[in-house]
Amino acid sequence: LGARLDLAGYTRNDPVEDPGSFTVRGSLFDVFSSASRRPFRLDFFDDELETVRTYDPLSQRSDPEALQSATIVPVTEWAFTPEALVIARQQIKAFCDEYGVPKKSRDAFVERLDAGIRDPSLEYLAPYFTGTTGGWLLDYLDESWQLALSDVLGVEASYEELVGELRDGFGRAVSEGEIVVPWERLYVEPEDFTRAVKQSVRVQFDDVLLGAAEDAAGRRRVESETNSDLKPNDTGKVSFEVIQALTRDWAERGYVRVFAASTSSQAERLSYLLTQREIPCRVVERIDWKETGVAQITEGQISAGFRLPGERVAIVTDAEIFGPKKPRARGQKSQQPAANVASFVPSLEDLNADELIVHNHHGIGRYRGLLKLAIENVPHDFLLIEYAGADKLYLPVYRLDQVQRYIGAQDGVALDKLGSNHFEKTKEKIKSDLQDMANQLLQLYAKRASREGFTFSPPDEAYREFEARFPYAETPDQLRAIDDVGADMSSGKIMDRLICGDVGYGKTEVAMRAAFRAVMDGKQVAVLVPTTVLAFQHERSFRERFKDAPHVNIGVLSRFKSPKEIKETLAGLKAGTIDIAIGTHRLLSKDVAFRDLGLIVVDEEQRFGVEHKERLKALRANVDALTLTATPIPRTLQFSLMGIRDISVINTAPVDRLSVRTYVSRFDDDAIRKAIEQEIGRGGQVFFIHNRVQSITAMADKLKEIVPEARIIVAHGQLGEGELEARMLDFYNKKGNVLLCSTIIESGLDIASANTMIINRADTFGLSQLYQLRGRVGRSQVRAYCYLMLPEEGAVTDDAKKRLDVIQRFVDLGSGFKIASHDLELRGGGEFLGKSQSGHIAAVGFELYSELLDEAVRELRGQAIEDHFDPEIKIPVPALLPETYVPDVHQRLGLYKRLSQAATPEALHELELELQDRFGKPTYEVQNLLWLIQIKQLLRQFRIRSLVSGRERTAIDASDGAKLSPAKTLALVNRQPQTYSITPDSKIVLRLPFQTAQQMFHELQKLLTQVAEI
Repeated sequence: LGARLDLAGYTRNDPVEDPGSFTVRGSLFDVFSSASRRPFRLDFFDDELETVRTYDPLSQRSDPEALQSATIVPVTEWAFTPEALVIARQQIKAFCDEYGVPKKSRDAFVERLDAGIRDPSLEYLAPYFTGTTGGWLLDYLDESWQLALSDVLGVEASYEELVGELRDGFGRAVSEGEIVVPWERLYVEPEDFTRAVKQSVRVQFDDVLLGAAEDAAGRRRVESETNSDLKPNDTGKVSFEVIQALTRDWAERGYVRVFAASTSSQAERLSYLLTQREIPCRVVERIDWKETGVAQITEGQISAGFRLPGERVAIVTDAEIFGPKKPRARGQKSQQPAANVASFVPSLEDLNADELIVHNHHGIGRYRGLLKLAIENVPHDFLLIEYAGADKLYLPVYRLDQVQRYIGAQDGVALDKLGSNHFEKTKEKIKSDLQDMANQLLQLYAKRASREGFTFSPPDEAYREFEARFPYAETPDQLRAIDDVGADMSSGKIMDRLICGDVGYGKTEVAMRAAFRAVMDGKQVAVLVPTTVLAFQHERSFRERFKDAPHVNIGVLSRFKSPKEIKETLAGLKAGTIDIAIGTHRLLSKDVAFRDLGLIVVDEEQRFGVEHKERLKALRANVDALTLTATPIPRTLQFSLMGIRDISVINTAPVDRLSVRTYVSRFDDDAIRKAIEQEIGRGGQVFFIHNRVQSITAMADKLKEIVPEARIIVAHGQLGEGELEARMLDFYNKKGNVLLCSTIIESGLDIASANTMIINRADTFGLSQLYQLRGRVGRSQVRAYCYLMLPEEGAVTDDAKKRLDVIQRFVDLGSGFKIASHDLELRGGGEFLGKSQSGHIAAVGFELYSELLDEAVRELRGQAIEDHFDPEIKIPVPALLPETYVPDVHQRLGLYKRLSQAATPEALHELELELQDRFGKPTYEVQNLLWLIQIKQLLRQFRIRSLVSGRERTAIDASDGAKLSPAKTLALVNRQPQTYSITPDSKIVLRLPFQTAQQMFHELQKLLTQVAEI
């Protein structure tokens, strides 16, 4: 099966998380079919398939219901077999000879094929690998199929237009020496298309039905009407009064009335709005074509509504009422679990050999690998950590809860000395400082929480309509964030919530819905942004989104605006005629006065200066505040984790987004020309980042030489306010197709048609900055490209290489949190936390710093602090995850850490179920490991420092505060002296033979229950 999937284009990847990948682990076979919403888990006994289940690609847990079968379709249109490669070489040689393609291009192409590189573009070359001409849809349909068509002449004309474009494209490609397939081997001739359509179509829809209901060719002709009377109002949308009147008219005429909603959320909103208009309706999964009493709402995708008068059917889409909504991508319908902040802390699964690691007691060391050592001929796994002076610590895997990756700048970090108390002193000093800082913050937030806030009205019909007009399908996390904010606004408490999500994940829409509720209750909204460009972008976004809202006035305060406009906006804010004010730090000036401010939205707060933050603190002391960030600021995240501040995380990608393909190369005229021409050729636009204002004009001249047809607009921060805005608007309105600019677009400009970015001297940019810049492209369903250009000559620094490697590796949607983690590793936390806290992170690592901060806050609140009691255990049986059970060392590390952290039997049982689900039935060694963790839980419960066991004798250390009764212990020893005894140093000895850790656990549990302190 694995070999067949290899040929079908699947790639081996463990764990399997994306379509087109598979893996084999013992008896389990995980595969994500490219036609399935969720991956399949196949469980075999020898070569017999026992069960088939789907599973969650995020948690890797199987769904409970077993399936009877699984359909696994090829990823590619042809099998990548040796025979196919032989055919391809022959066909490509013939093509190159016929059309004069240079031998150099042909040899390079064949070399990539021989290396097994499967470029997505190879799909277009399928006839070269199969030796045949591709078939088309009608070849696969027999007479049992009924083909229905609307506007036959229009379809034929469109096909002729397509063929014309194909001819032109083929000619261009050949002239540039590219290897392509002649268009006629992929598509049929227009005459053949027309003839086939006429022969195959059985039902034809006509706007006006004249004559017979069946034509000479036997085609059934059906009268159809478009929903042309759904006339939009002045805002370009259909009013609900029109819907109400039409729906009632159709009901009186006995029509089946169907509303097609693009998402389940949209279906519920339609139901609410129709019910408010006293139109009987219900949401259904299947349409009843005989039901005329109520309107039926169903989730489905059709391009437009229509009516069939003869059949008395009317279908209306939500897009015809609220405006078009982006289509849902396949595979995104299933609910995804809520994102949680803790998942952003890197796990041991990311740990590589020779990286720094932090032990809670011994300090910073260097991880040298996961080793298997035999202790008295019994194999065990150990983490090897090297400390100063080449000292080594072999840490048993059941104690991995004591270590974490060192997250911080790794250069120049000194290793700690084993046996020294230096690290403990460092921790105490940091904790003392953190208590002072936490005390100030707790007082601030407690003061805020004690004040009563404004209780906003519950969502009404106007709000539901505003929701429904959102032109995208909401992601699960986005809906949760919207619900969180809504609950805050209805609570009567002052809201202070952080919305944390990656670039382009829909944070602004969460803020817009909150702003709508505030304005509908007569309150004003301030939207604070760090840059003029972002103010420009938000102004356009808010005006577009609120254009259907009744009488919502938006004002802007930024240097793009003239003195007259600013004066009018200031007066409007004071008088209450401006509802939403968008601005830079100008919004924080003393001359800005609101009549009734109810909500503050702050975008990227960490980019404001100290003075502005103080003013902001005063401004939002008594009003609801919503902070948006695409950068996971560690301090903010930790405060949120500790409950000082509320947080909502949007961690699910928009359903129609594709990852940005990222390439690194030396500055090359030919590569730049191809990248720009490719984007312009598909009607798109290009960002060219050149962060040297003094040489930007020279770069513009060079680009004009490289790509003469490009319409270049130059923009940078040193232009005058009016000039910069005018140039931005020109690019926004497509008067230019290349924006040559500085990093002023880093956070702000959102242009769906701009899907290629070229960054000159990418080696001089920070990691987060590169990520933010790349986030400016790929904001639609079109594939985007980012080219990172290095100097033509000269070496690149090691740090720059690391940054470029990270930005190339993390191209998946939602990589921002991983990027931020690596940025901490490369640069430390100074930018996020200030110099003093950055020094603390450097001393103990980010994760331990976070734990110390958490402890400081809990102590101040009088809450219990997690017990770090860590018993030592030695047992005479192998207790580990064998390589044959979990082959990947990174996965083993992650699982060992999670097992060692399991604090309760329930948590351990969940992990046991996960192991069995993901890796198959636990082996003898794995079962021993699970029982060893239960022994650890038992020892922690009774505060027993150690358990050392041989085959015949086990000793437990009951000294130093063990929760055991001395009297009960003596009584037990006196009753059973053959089984139990006490040594002079307070160890209890059991004389019982053990073959498994399970036996040991039960005997230990029996003993401790008898002698426990009550």
